Amino acid sequence: MGTMTDHEQYMTVEEAAAHLRIGTRQVHRYGENKRVRTIKIGKRVLFHRGDVQQLGVDLDVTRRPEPVQRPQSRAEIVPASDLMERLWEREQQINQMSMTIGALQAQLESRLLPDTARQLEHDLIRAQAERDMLKDQIETLRADLEREREHRIAETERQPWWKRLFS
Repeated sequence: MGTMTDHEQYMTVEEAAAHLRIGTRQVHRYGENKRVRTIKIGKRVLFHRGDVQQLGVDLDVTRRPEPVQRPQSRAEIVPASDLMERLWEREQQINQMSMTIGALQAQLESRLLPDTARQLEHDLIRAQAERDMLKDQIETLRADLEREREHRIAETERQPWWKRLFS
């Protein structure tokens, strides 16, 4: 069996956590407490493979259940222009529904026959419900737009200064 290169002797925090069946924060604690040798390459901390394997034996990780994988909460990112277009369309629909509601209310007030009044009341309630649904959709789109804006700001802040300057 050949010898491992220096890079192969170390593993990422995710690999170490999977091997030890613990969270990444606990792996970092083992590194901070010197139970596992670490090296730092840039911003990354790598953990000595042999130390991780020995710690796994010491902790008897084979008897531990596999850690629960949390689903990624990252939703599909929709371009801001698409969100703005949807928002504008929903606002146009709300304006149309508001005009319909006004016309229906005016007809109700003109004292029509009871059957016609009941039908108009039903139409009015349906139009108001549709308007409220559209308002909810607009709020959802605005929240999506705000999340997109915050995501883009966060992505920009993670870039090195020189990339932000020249991009």
